[in-house]
Amino acid sequence: MAFLVVVTGLDRAAAKAIAQAIDQIQQTQESLERSPTRAVAATVTTPKRSPVAATSYEGWVARRRQEANAMALRRPARLAVLVGDSLTLAFPSRLLPAGTTWLNQGISGDTTRLLLQRLDGLARLQPEVIFVAIGINDLMQGVSDDTIVENHRAITQELRRAHPNSRIVLQSLFPHRGASSTWEGRARLRQATLDRIKRINRRLNQVARDERVGFLDLFPMFTDPQGNLHPDLTTDGLHLSDRGYLVWRAALDSFLQLSRSGAAGLTVTPRPAEENRAGAQRLTDSDNRSVATPSDRPSPTPKASPADRKPPSSSAAPANRPAELPDRARSTNRREAPATTDDQRP
Repeated sequence: MAFLVVVTGLDRAAAKAIAQAIDQIQQTQESLERSPTRAVAATVTTPKRSPVAATSYEGWVARRRQEANAMALRRPARLAVLVGDSLTLAFPSRLLPAGTTWLNQGISGDTTRLLLQRLDGLARLQPEVIFVAIGINDLMQGVSDDTIVENHRAITQELRRAHPNSRIVLQSLFPHRGASSTWEGRARLRQATLDRIKRINRRLNQVARDERVGFLDLFPMFTDPQGNLHPDLTTDGLHLSDRGYLVWRAALDSFLQLSRSGAAGLTVTPRPAEENRAGAQRLTDSDNRSVATPSDRPSPTPKASPADRKPPSSSAAPANRPAELPDRARSTNRREAPATTDDQRP
């Protein structure tokens, strides 16, 4: 799997960082192809397995909280946190980018509402970056687009409040293969049409701009020519294969390298390529269709007229509890509950 990279408007440090990231990704891919069972893509440190039983959603929440607290005591210099559902949970540690300590806080069956309620479990951490990937379970449970988007906004606001020195990165929803999926819960994917996912992703991009955080649009990096999840990147039409996680790794690695190089105004944009549709990637500094924008840096704010001024947001919550959801989100999600078995939920 090759990566096509076009670099414009970069200083030498940024260009060098990008080149190193691409080299690492390609070396990992070659190693995986030679020996999938022995390839090691990253040197990562993770806390010991928690003794808390994770046989229920509550058990998983307790385990994740213990792991986060253990990591907080160690205070690693470059800590990246992944939060999300089973797509995040299943990310192989050997395929995560090197040079970073990774803490996986994914839980199978998680939704935007449930994730918002457990964000206080990260309170003691001081991460460099927090990557958020959540929402497919909301769609399959009948949650409205508006609620999904506003819950993402509330998650973003709570993370920014609790972690003012961390970069927050929203990630788009992934595509799937719909009726072609072999996943046993594929009937529920009818509610998560690809057009609907793309509409939500556009709105999430706007949320990221509004809240001055990063946005990583993974959707076009994972599609085949028909717009479905590429068959080479999935195990069952919904969950990802090792090759799928390599593509995700490329996006994460590029974002980290760019942000550390100081090229905070750049974007990472996937570029369609006939020779390798899923793996091609383009870096540019001026494309308005921004994909990964570490945009939480200070920037001048124009003065607004009295008519344009908006009342301050009330989404931020005290430190000891997660942000409250908008009324619309609370009413829509009131009946929502996690699925009962791990094999029936992403």
